[in-house]
Amino acid sequence: MYQKYRIKTNFIGLLVFVSCLSISLRSATDVYIIIPICLGLILALSTIIFKYDHMVALVNICLALLVCLDAAKIIPSYLDLRYSLVYIPLILYFSIDRPRMSLEEVVLLVSIPVLGHFASLGPADIGILLGVSGLVFIIGKYSLNIIDLENKYYSYYHRSKGEKYKLESLYQSLNIDQNNRIENAILSERNRISRDIHDGLGHLTSRAILQLGALMVVEKDPVKKDALNEIKNTLSEGMTEVRRSLHNLQSESINLKAEIDKLIDEFTFCRVSFSYGLTSDFDMAFKYSILYIIKEALTNVSKHSNASLVNITLVEMKTATYLKISDNGTNPPAKDGGMGLFSISKRIEDLGGKVEISTQDGFRIFATIYKKD
Repeated sequence: MYQKYRIKTNFIGLLVFVSCLSISLRSATDVYIIIPICLGLILALSTIIFKYDHMVALVNICLALLVCLDAAKIIPSYLDLRYSLVYIPLILYFSIDRPRMSLEEVVLLVSIPVLGHFASLGPADIGILLGVSGLVFIIGKYSLNIIDLENKYYSYYHRSKGEKYKLESLYQSLNIDQNNRIENAILSERNRISRDIHDGLGHLTSRAILQLGALMVVEKDPVKKDALNEIKNTLSEGMTEVRRSLHNLQSESINLKAEIDKLIDEFTFCRVSFSYGLTSDFDMAFKYSILYIIKEALTNVSKHSNASLVNITLVEMKTATYLKISDNGTNPPAKDGGMGLFSISKRIEDLGGKVEISTQDGFRIFATIYKKD
């Protein structure tokens, strides 16, 4: 859009220059006409090159001075400096830089007949100059108004896009927050149901199995004893299935990221940076082990380190899950010392993984837990 405007304005400027040149050549008598042509071009270009305040007024004064010098015969008459006036339309076109009319532009327009009279220009030349200048003035102001409207349009457009982006971001954050609340409510309800089943049905079934065992001890009839044993075995199998279901339900009810966030919120020793990148649903043993390792590592930092920052990264890849815990402390615990580090290593090994513990440039734990086929 801006490039098209530049091409259009350059074309109009060329037309104005050709018009001014034709007016000056129309009254030319010798080759010295090149001098007022050059002076007019210099004055016109000065309004673009020199960005001074009131530049149009200075150019107008120069034109008046040239006319006075020519009229007073101070300089040779064959130079025809008065014909510098014919470049007023070009000067006016180059000087227009705002949509509103300025006092200097009005003075430049009014000076055409006045200076033309003193320069002994004919009425036809003065009329042509006024007509061309007025047309140039209208075209210039109209073009600037168009540019101003386009700038406002694009400003409003980009502002509306920014507002739209903010609203979309707010909507997404609210949607994510709402989904997290729903998920936490579902997990909390699952946890409550598993507790109720364990406390209610589990205890009643266990008591029934014990009672059947007591009856089998006092029962002498072999047939009845076998029947009681079958009932006991059935209840035991049912109890095993209930426990397995409760185990799975309890595993699903643990939100690993939320639990890690709780551990970090409760850790006040220093700042913690946490990055979570798990997408699969892991079993309860994995979740409890990760929580234990992070808790134990944070405890070690608070007891043995002078760190101001702890970085925790938990990321899942195609074949393994990686856990990295590091701090920026300068006095980490011994690499192979303490029950806490031993427990961390044991937990990782139980999950089928391996762990590397380093005390160089701060304390660092890097665990690799391979996925089961």
